[in-house]
Amino acid sequence: MQITRALVEDCEDDTLASYLDAGASYVAQLVPEVADRIGRGVGAVASVERGAGRFYLFEAIARLFRNASSAKPLLLLFDDLHAADSSSLWLLRFLAPDLPASPLMVLGAYRDLEAKRPGHLREALTELARQSRPITLRGLDREGVGGLLERLSERVPSEERVASIHDITEGNPLFVQELVHTLRPEALDSPGRITVPVPESIRAVIDKRLAPLSADAVQVLSAAAVVGRAFDLSLLGAACDLPMQQVLGALSEATDLGVVTEEPGTIGLYRFSHPLMREVVYERLPLPARVELHRRVGEAIETRYGKASGAHLAELAHHFSAVAPVEDGLKALEYARRAGDRAMETHAYEEAAGEYERALRVLEFAGPNQPTGQPAAGPAAGPAVAGADLLGGDGAQGFPESAGGCDGWARGRPHRALRRAPCPVDGRVGALRESSACPSTSGRPRPCRR
Repeated sequence: MQITRALVEDCEDDTLASYLDAGASYVAQLVPEVADRIGRGVGAVASVERGAGRFYLFEAIARLFRNASSAKPLLLLFDDLHAADSSSLWLLRFLAPDLPASPLMVLGAYRDLEAKRPGHLREALTELARQSRPITLRGLDREGVGGLLERLSERVPSEERVASIHDITEGNPLFVQELVHTLRPEALDSPGRITVPVPESIRAVIDKRLAPLSADAVQVLSAAAVVGRAFDLSLLGAACDLPMQQVLGALSEATDLGVVTEEPGTIGLYRFSHPLMREVVYERLPLPARVELHRRVGEAIETRYGKASGAHLAELAHHFSAVAPVEDGLKALEYARRAGDRAMETHAYEEAAGEYERALRVLEFAGPNQPTGQPAAGPAAGPAVAGADLLGGDGAQGFPESAGGCDGWARGRPHRALRRAPCPVDGRVGALRESSACPSTSGRPRPCRR
């Protein structure tokens, strides 16, 4: 009715009368202004059977659009078709056969999830498939997100901020818009990446999507959120402590609601449909449940891949570091050290820095049984020296100035000491973030020369 009224308002009275012709009385039922506009041309609607009456109404509206498009091409945009009533969908089906022969295009937008459910929308789309072409809309690319940020904020955002927001939102325009509203304008053009909490408006949208989930589905998705954005069915079953049949049923339910999707071309691999979906599910978890799930997932990885699997060291370090505050942190410390060493071997310096930082964070939970037999590091020991003793032994013993100072030392054996301020690594990355001091020949830390 809104599109019909808009077209009626756009026409001169005489033009409108010619477009409507004998169908004016039917259109006037939906848009009473028609009777006022063309007056005597509108007669009473003849008494007909209910089904025939709807046919005449649809025919009158179709004639209006056909005649109007003959004067100038028309594009009819129907948004949120998933929320349309059945009569509107029947009108769209009635219009479809006229489209190939008319300069008239109809563009309808709907949620693909809704189209999979039984109902009027799926029936209409099935029939319209013969005269239409579906187009799947994806998120904006990084350039598109940058353009949207610039229009919304009237500032030119930095490349790092564009990259961060694109990663967080995956280009969803609604999410981009809501994130911008939570930020100070100057935050967009500042250098460096950004971490943004989920805005309440987005959280409300996601909560609405999650609301119909059963208790089993909530339990399974909670474990999945701890595993990560993508998750393996075998790990999930071990972590959520439910029979596999219930796990599969819960995943089927979550898939139907569009919360998760099955990875194409794989068996048993799923992922949350959006990273913010996973973040909201994870944040819902009470801290004790979150810690317990991290422990279960870590142990499931150990059971499946073994404790020596290099490919899973970072995952193990991540999960056991979440458990470290309530259990012995030695396991987390060991996995983080090994993950950092492995990253260094593959020249992934930033990842190595992150793992060594993780090792420092769990250091205080390692207790008295440290690998070197040294007492737990206290504030006076300093994180750089304590980390060096723990994770390699000789990092704080000095490194010759001839080796290139901080730069040369970092390229040499950075796993020997965990540091506090950035030092350049190999001239290509702004590397080990944990580094407030570089070793000196005297064995005492000295400021790092940038």
